[in-house]
Amino acid sequence: MWYTTIYTDGACRGNGRARNKGAWAAWLTTHNDAGESRELMLSKGTRDTTNQAMELTAVVAGLAGLKKPTPVTVVTDSRWVIDGATKWIPKWIARGWKKADGREPKHLQLWAALNDLMAKHDVRFRHVRGHTGNTGNEKADAECNRVMDNM
Repeated sequence: MWYTTIYTDGACRGNGRARNKGAWAAWLTTHNDAGESRELMLSKGTRDTTNQAMELTAVVAGLAGLKKPTPVTVVTDSRWVIDGATKWIPKWIARGWKKADGREPKHLQLWAALNDLMAKHDVRFRHVRGHTGNTGNEKADAECNRVMDNM
């Protein structure tokens, strides 16, 4: 059996300002019981975005990068993404994809995509503090910065 860990990060330089630079990265590390392993870095940059959109996109893209259902741990420094995935989505679905105030959640398409992908995989989330030496988080962060530097 294969096991996957996806380290994700999202970043935005000039968050909230026009023509800002944003990027997301998802580093997929996979191993099996026989000791075989694989790695894949996914990333992309965009403009006119937000840090939150990039954090969420990283998780969605990482899960979408998996070819078949698998146990997966998503490691992120975004409590917002973890709370959304584990606490808010079920409540939004129960209300017809509405928040308690009756409005749609921001980034609804991304949240819906995440919900669909979580149904395909055995997903667990693990929070790490950003910029504290976690190798996977640092690698994803460095990739975000590389992408934004080259935009």
